[in-house]
Amino acid sequence: MPHLPLTPYTRKVVDLTTQEADHFGHCYTGTEHVLLALAKEQDAIARAILREHSLDAVIIKQIEELFASTTHTAHPSNA
Repeated sequence: MPHLPLTPYTRKVVDLTTQEADHFGHCYTGTEHVLLALAKEQDAIARAILREHSLDAVIIKQIEELFASTTHTAHPSNA
Protein backbone atom coordinates (compact mmCIF):
# COMPACT_ATOMS: atom_id res chain seq x y z
CA MET A 1 0.00 0.00 0.00
CA PRO A 2 1.49 3.36 -0.96
CA HIS A 3 2.24 5.95 1.69
CA LEU A 4 -0.23 8.83 1.49
CA PRO A 5 1.12 12.08 2.91
CA LEU A 6 -1.02 14.00 5.38
CA THR A 7 -2.21 17.47 4.54
CA PRO A 8 -1.09 20.21 6.92
CA TYR A 9 -4.62 20.40 8.35
CA THR A 10 -4.79 16.64 8.90
CA ARG A 11 -1.37 16.72 10.59
CA LYS A 12 -2.69 19.50 12.87
CA VAL A 13 -5.73 17.42 13.87
CA VAL A 14 -3.53 14.37 14.51
CA ASP A 15 -1.25 16.50 16.69
CA LEU A 16 -4.23 17.93 18.61
CA THR A 17 -5.58 14.41 19.08
CA THR A 18 -2.27 13.29 20.55
CA GLN A 19 -2.26 16.33 22.84
CA GLU A 20 -5.72 15.40 24.10
CA ALA A 21 -4.57 11.86 24.92
CA ASP A 22 -1.45 13.22 26.64
CA HIS A 23 -3.53 15.73 28.60
CA PHE A 24 -5.44 12.89 30.23
CA GLY A 25 -2.37 10.72 30.72
CA HIS A 26 -3.63 8.11 28.29
CA CYS A 27 -1.04 5.93 26.57
CA TYR A 28 -3.32 5.40 23.59
CA THR A 29 -5.14 7.64 21.14
CA GLY A 30 -8.80 6.79 20.75
CA THR A 31 -11.84 8.13 19.01
CA GLU A 32 -12.72 10.10 22.12
CA HIS A 33 -9.50 12.07 21.73
CA VAL A 34 -10.25 12.71 18.05
CA LEU A 35 -13.72 13.95 19.01
CA LEU A 36 -12.30 16.36 21.58
CA ALA A 37 -9.67 17.63 19.15
CA LEU A 38 -12.20 18.22 16.37
CA ALA A 39 -14.70 19.84 18.71
CA LYS A 40 -12.07 22.30 19.91
CA GLU A 41 -10.51 23.03 16.52
CA GLN A 42 -11.79 26.42 15.39
CA ASP A 43 -11.45 25.72 11.67
CA ALA A 44 -12.91 22.20 11.67
CA ILE A 45 -15.96 21.55 9.56
CA ALA A 46 -16.54 18.67 11.95
CA ARG A 47 -16.87 21.20 14.79
CA ALA A 48 -19.74 22.92 12.99
CA ILE A 49 -21.43 19.57 12.40
CA LEU A 50 -20.99 18.59 16.05
CA ARG A 51 -22.54 21.90 17.12
CA GLU A 52 -25.47 21.34 14.75
CA HIS A 53 -26.13 18.17 16.72
CA SER A 54 -25.92 19.99 20.07
CA LEU A 55 -22.40 18.95 20.99
CA ASP A 56 -21.20 22.17 22.52
CA ALA A 57 -18.59 23.34 25.01
CA VAL A 58 -20.66 22.15 27.99
CA ILE A 59 -20.75 18.58 26.74
CA ILE A 60 -17.06 18.75 25.80
CA LYS A 61 -16.32 19.86 29.36
CA GLN A 62 -18.30 16.91 30.73
CA ILE A 63 -16.33 14.53 28.54
CA GLU A 64 -13.08 16.07 29.80
CA GLU A 65 -14.22 15.71 33.41
CA LEU A 66 -15.08 12.07 32.80
CA PHE A 67 -11.60 11.45 31.41
CA ALA A 68 -10.01 13.34 34.27
CA SER A 69 -11.81 11.14 36.79
CA THR A 70 -10.52 7.90 35.25
CA THR A 71 -7.41 6.37 36.69
CA HIS A 72 -6.64 3.87 33.93
CA THR A 73 -3.95 4.82 31.44
CA ALA A 74 -4.03 1.55 29.53
CA HIS A 75 -6.06 1.14 26.39
CA PRO A 76 -9.67 0.26 27.32
CA SER A 77 -9.51 -3.03 25.41
CA ASN A 78 -6.55 -4.07 27.57
CA ALA A 79 -8.21 -3.18 30.88
